[in-house]
Amino acid sequence: MPKRLFIIALALFWQAGLAAAQTDRFAGSWYCRYAMEPFSGQPLDLHYWEFRLYAQPDTSFTADGFYDNPVVGRIPVQMQGQYGYQPGFGSAEVVFSGTMYRAGSGQQPFQLPVIMSDPQTMYFQFRGNTHMTNINCTR
Repeated sequence: MPKRLFIIALALFWQAGLAAAQTDRFAGSWYCRYAMEPFSGQPLDLHYWEFRLYAQPDTSFTADGFYDNPVVGRIPVQMQGQYGYQPGFGSAEVVFSGTMYRAGSGQQPFQLPVIMSDPQTMYFQFRGNTHMTNINCTR
Protein backbone atom coordinates (compact mmCIF):
# COMPACT_ATOMS: atom_id res chain seq x y z
CA MET A 1 0.00 0.00 0.00
CA PRO A 2 1.48 3.38 -0.94
CA LYS A 3 2.38 5.58 2.03
CA ARG A 4 -0.16 8.31 1.12
CA LEU A 5 -3.04 5.83 0.83
CA PHE A 6 -2.03 4.27 4.16
CA ILE A 7 -2.08 7.70 5.87
CA ILE A 8 -5.54 8.49 4.41
CA ALA A 9 -6.88 5.09 5.52
CA LEU A 10 -5.42 5.59 9.00
CA ALA A 11 -6.99 9.07 9.26
CA LEU A 12 -10.43 7.76 8.21
CA PHE A 13 -10.17 4.87 10.69
CA TRP A 14 -9.21 7.33 13.46
CA GLN A 15 -12.14 9.65 12.60
CA ALA A 16 -14.59 6.72 12.62
CA GLY A 17 -13.26 5.64 16.03
CA LEU A 18 -13.53 9.18 17.36
CA ALA A 19 -17.13 9.50 16.11
CA ALA A 20 -18.03 6.15 17.72
CA ALA A 21 -16.46 7.24 21.02
CA GLN A 22 -18.50 10.46 20.91
CA THR A 23 -21.82 8.68 20.32
CA ASP A 24 -21.07 5.91 22.84
CA ARG A 25 -21.42 8.51 25.61
CA PHE A 26 -25.07 9.02 24.63
CA ALA A 27 -26.05 5.32 24.61
CA GLY A 28 -28.43 4.26 27.38
CA SER A 29 -31.87 5.00 28.78
CA TRP A 30 -32.93 8.65 29.24
CA TYR A 31 -36.02 10.36 30.66
CA CYS A 32 -36.67 13.46 28.52
CA ARG A 33 -38.82 16.56 28.70
CA TYR A 34 -39.12 18.67 25.55
CA ALA A 35 -41.09 21.91 25.77
CA MET A 36 -41.87 24.54 23.14
CA GLU A 37 -43.03 27.54 25.15
CA PRO A 38 -44.73 30.28 23.09
CA PHE A 39 -43.66 33.93 23.27
CA SER A 40 -47.35 34.79 22.83
CA GLY A 41 -48.07 33.47 26.32
CA GLN A 42 -51.07 31.61 24.91
CA PRO A 43 -51.41 28.18 26.52
CA LEU A 44 -52.93 26.85 23.29
CA ASP A 45 -49.56 27.38 21.58
CA LEU A 46 -47.69 25.28 24.17
CA HIS A 47 -46.23 21.99 22.93
CA TYR A 48 -44.81 19.53 25.44
CA TRP A 49 -43.37 16.00 25.12
CA GLU A 50 -42.37 13.66 27.92
CA PHE A 51 -40.78 10.35 26.96
CA ARG A 52 -38.29 7.58 27.73
CA LEU A 53 -35.49 7.52 25.14
CA TYR A 54 -33.49 4.34 24.50
CA ALA A 55 -30.24 5.14 22.66
CA GLN A 56 -28.41 2.04 21.41
CA PRO A 57 -24.60 1.86 20.99
CA ASP A 58 -25.13 1.31 17.22
CA THR A 59 -26.61 4.90 17.06
CA SER A 60 -30.21 3.77 16.64
CA PHE A 61 -32.86 4.93 19.11
CA THR A 62 -36.47 4.38 20.10
CA ALA A 63 -38.62 6.42 22.46
CA ASP A 64 -42.13 6.28 23.86
CA GLY A 65 -44.15 8.66 25.95
CA PHE A 66 -46.70 11.45 25.58
CA TYR A 67 -47.39 14.67 23.74
CA ASP A 68 -49.36 17.15 25.85
CA ASN A 69 -51.26 20.27 24.78
CA PRO A 70 -54.16 22.11 26.48
CA VAL A 71 -56.30 21.72 23.33
CA VAL A 72 -55.73 18.09 22.37
CA GLY A 73 -54.81 16.70 25.79
CA ARG A 74 -52.28 13.93 26.46
CA ILE A 75 -51.58 11.73 23.44
CA PRO A 76 -49.25 8.69 23.24
CA VAL A 77 -46.18 9.07 20.98
CA GLN A 78 -43.41 6.80 19.77
CA MET A 79 -40.19 7.80 18.04
CA GLN A 80 -37.43 5.95 16.25
CA GLY A 81 -34.39 6.76 14.17
CA GLN A 82 -30.63 7.33 14.35
CA TYR A 83 -28.44 9.69 16.33
CA GLY A 84 -25.10 11.32 15.65
CA TYR A 85 -23.50 14.62 14.76
CA GLN A 86 -25.43 16.71 12.22
CA PRO A 87 -24.27 20.09 10.94
CA GLY A 88 -26.73 22.95 11.19
CA PHE A 89 -27.75 22.51 14.84
CA GLY A 90 -25.40 25.05 16.39
CA SER A 91 -23.63 23.71 19.45
CA ALA A 92 -25.51 20.36 19.52
CA GLU A 93 -23.15 17.43 20.02
CA VAL A 94 -25.61 14.93 18.56
CA VAL A 95 -29.08 15.02 17.07
CA PHE A 96 -31.63 12.24 17.53
CA SER A 97 -33.35 12.31 14.15
CA GLY A 98 -36.13 10.11 12.85
CA THR A 99 -39.89 9.72 12.84
CA MET A 100 -42.49 10.37 15.52
CA TYR A 101 -45.80 8.50 15.48
CA ARG A 102 -48.57 10.35 17.31
CA ALA A 103 -51.90 8.62 17.97
CA GLY A 104 -54.58 10.18 15.77
CA SER A 105 -52.11 12.27 13.74
CA GLY A 106 -49.92 9.72 12.00
CA GLN A 107 -46.21 10.27 11.57
CA GLN A 108 -44.04 13.37 11.35
CA PRO A 109 -40.30 14.15 11.43
CA PHE A 110 -38.63 14.17 14.84
CA GLN A 111 -35.38 15.92 15.80
CA LEU A 112 -33.88 16.22 19.26
CA PRO A 113 -30.56 18.13 19.37
CA VAL A 114 -28.61 17.76 22.64
CA ILE A 115 -25.41 18.63 24.47
CA MET A 116 -24.13 16.42 27.29
CA SER A 117 -23.46 18.57 30.35
CA ASP A 118 -22.38 15.62 32.52
CA PRO A 119 -22.67 11.81 32.24
CA GLN A 120 -26.21 11.94 33.69
CA THR A 121 -27.67 14.97 31.87
CA MET A 122 -28.14 16.16 28.32
CA TYR A 123 -29.95 19.34 27.33
CA PHE A 124 -30.51 21.92 24.64
CA GLN A 125 -32.16 25.32 24.52
CA PHE A 126 -32.84 27.61 21.59
CA ARG A 127 -34.96 30.58 20.67
CA GLY A 128 -37.08 30.21 17.53
CA ASN A 129 -39.30 32.79 15.86
CA THR A 130 -42.39 31.93 17.93
CA HIS A 131 -41.23 29.66 20.77
CA MET A 132 -38.44 29.07 23.26
CA THR A 133 -37.48 25.40 23.10
CA ASN A 134 -36.14 23.70 26.24
CA ILE A 135 -34.93 20.09 26.23
CA ASN A 136 -33.73 18.25 29.34
CA CYS A 137 -32.90 14.53 29.58
CA THR A 138 -31.59 12.60 32.60
CA ARG A 139 -30.45 9.01 33.04
